[in-house]
Amino acid sequence: MVISPLADFGAVERKYRDEPFGNTTLPRLIAFRITPGGAALLTALHVLRD
Repeated sequence: MVISPLADFGAVERKYRDEPFGNTTLPRLIAFRITPGGAALLTALHVLRD
């Protein structure tokens, strides 16, 4: 998933909710937020693309 490397780099923050799965639970991504540093990174990539 693309969001995981961005979160590892600090470009996004993730929010999970545990969902039942059989006899256990699994984390399910319910939201993400682009951090100010992530927004700057995306802007820089957009400028480089042009």
